[in-house]
Amino acid sequence: MRKHALLLTTLLTTATASFADDATLRDEARDAAAREQRELQERAEALAQQLEDARQLQALQDEYLRRLEAELGALRDDDAQRTGR
Repeated sequence: MRKHALLLTTLLTTATASFADDATLRDEARDAAAREQRELQERAEALAQQLEDARQLQALQDEYLRRLEAELGALRDDDAQRTGR
């Protein structure tokens, strides 16, 4: 009987440790997935900000080119009037 009690105690201890290990692994996997999700969200936000910055810079560059073309056109017109072309 004593051998059976010892065997039962050993089995219960092993099973309990196994369940604890499983729970720990699940918790670690959940935490890792949450961390990865946060990192992906941070990267997505950074990329969205970079895209917005690029769009703003493109708009500024377009405006600069529009003004530069207008200025060049005015200089050409002025030059044509002075030279009679």
